[in-house]
Amino acid sequence: MVLDVLDGRVQAVRAVTNPDKIDHIGPVADAWAIDREMKRAHKRAN
Repeated sequence: MVLDVLDGRVQAVRAVTNPDKIDHIGPVADAWAIDREMKRAHKRAN
């Protein structure tokens, strides 16, 4: 997803969902999984 921002305001939101057009990006992180792991690590540390 891409946000077009002008003067601090979102002007447009663009998304590419065609796998042929985004295949070059490769695998991406699962933000929810990272968040869960960070919370678990924080609980273990305390």
